[in-house]
Amino acid sequence: MHWTRTFRSAPPFVGALLLGALALLDFVAPTGRWWAEHPMSAAGLTALVGFAAAGFFLDGWLQEREARRLKRVSTVAYRSLAQFVNDAGRHVVGPVSGADLSALGIPGAAPEDVVRFRGRLRDHGLAVEFRELSGSWSASADEVDDRLAVLLGDTGFVQDLFLAVARSRRRLQEGTALWAPVMLTSRNCADDLGRLQEVTDELELLQERLRASGLVGLVPLVDLRTVEWAHDVRAQYLTTIRCYERLRDDFARLSALPSDAVVRRRSRLPVEVPAA
Repeated sequence: MHWTRTFRSAPPFVGALLLGALALLDFVAPTGRWWAEHPMSAAGLTALVGFAAAGFFLDGWLQEREARRLKRVSTVAYRSLAQFVNDAGRHVVGPVSGADLSALGIPGAAPEDVVRFRGRLRDHGLAVEFRELSGSWSASADEVDDRLAVLLGDTGFVQDLFLAVARSRRRLQEGTALWAPVMLTSRNCADDLGRLQEVTDELELLQERLRASGLVGLVPLVDLRTVEWAHDVRAQYLTTIRCYERLRDDFARLSALPSDAVVRRRSRLPVEVPAA
């Protein structure tokens, strides 16, 4: 980040400024003759300024060396975390878009899942909307909302989506804990690690919205779905996907993947949430 690099260059700059100020003392009051007449004071001041300048130069060099070392480590961490975020988001998208997650190598996806998801979409007259080559779902908020309005009336869909959200939240929390010891070595990385909580919070809210349907975990099942419930789930789903994509894209930039110039992975889900 630009401001962090500027901060790292400050110690050498201060060291050079001190040495420059020391040289200028020969040309300002009380003039160079005073320094010649007070050699002990001049030598002491010169040693003090030189020592301070050397300290600043050394500090700058150490910071730069540590930044280069941390960059290699953090790049690996960001790549792994970006994958955790991406996998979590795709699992949430799968039941709605019909994405073949097993073909994309997403952990936890089974071939029978896509058969069930796509069969359900076909039964409701919905097409598969997922670009397998790029791994993204380029759909508008209105298109997503229209799909959910239809699919939320299907008991199997509600149960599948709840399961996908619950598993995604747990995997994302596991990934956060896995990389915490590494990311906490840097303030910037620690802040980014904390941003994962935003996604897990949204996933938990979506999970509880779905649980409120009465179609998950109860024996016997009690259908508590209402128009208000469906609207709340649709709004929370869009908010969750929006949060996931924002963090995924930010982490992808920090990951510096060599394939970024070849494949466009980022979809553009609008930020608006349809009204009831």
